[in-house]
Amino acid sequence: MIRAIVWGLGKEYNRYFNLLQYHEMTGNLHVVGVTANSNEYAVCGDYQFVPPNSINGNKYDVIIVTSAKNYKGIVENGKKLGISDELFIPVQVLEIPKIDLNKYLRLKRSRLSIISQNCWGGLAYHYLGLQFTSPFINMSVSEDDMLKLMTNLKQYMDYDVRYKTKIYNETLGRYYPVGTIGDVKLNFIHYTDFDEAVNIWEKRKNRINYDNLLFMAYTEDVKFADRFARVGNCKKICFVPFEHQSDCICYLPHREKEKPFWKMVTTSAIGKNYCYDIVDLLLGDEKDNG
Repeated sequence: MIRAIVWGLGKEYNRYFNLLQYHEMTGNLHVVGVTANSNEYAVCGDYQFVPPNSINGNKYDVIIVTSAKNYKGIVENGKKLGISDELFIPVQVLEIPKIDLNKYLRLKRSRLSIISQNCWGGLAYHYLGLQFTSPFINMSVSEDDMLKLMTNLKQYMDYDVRYKTKIYNETLGRYYPVGTIGDVKLNFIHYTDFDEAVNIWEKRKNRINYDNLLFMAYTEDVKFADRFARVGNCKKICFVPFEHQSDCICYLPHREKEKPFWKMVTTSAIGKNYCYDIVDLLLGDEKDNG
């Protein structure tokens, strides 16, 4: 059973109190205490108050933060007290259907870098409260360029990003910048300024964990799915709207009239159209994606 200290005693703590107790009743969690920067509390809904500077005197496995607004500040305060930032998790993780906290902590400690063809990777990181350990966030690449990245990621990451052009997106109603690394084109769809996109790209690029990569793609083309399955000796997943024999191809039932397939793929990362366990998929527990 995972031992937890809960940090944050405002409205979000009250909202999630019953959820915390549910995970205790199901044996996933044991709350050993609660804390906050204010010392006006003594007992908080049956849980003993622990002053922040006394946290390390307790036996705990994680610190669950019940304040989305102050999450980063709480983590920084914890680091000043000698608490590793890897021990902090947002309380929203407990809302994920069928969440296995032991598997989740394995995933968090693994520092997985998702090389994502579109926004699926960024949404998965955000949904799970994980640090962006990849620069492939808020952007997209083509199917062919994804195959190039799968064969020699390090070489492409050594290239400087060069400005190519800007493209008008009718859905967004604005232009977005496009850059290149070698012969791979980077569509910075959710940016308006090229320099800003490159600065963020470089910061996140330095976090890549080359020992734990997952390449993610999606397609409606059977031939591309076949190529994807053959390319690269790596952990990978490709979402498709049709059955396929390869273990690295994930079938998502698609109702074309409701939304385009790419949109169904991205929203599946945050639990909509729930059809796979995101933690198992990222860990690779259910599939041998090599």
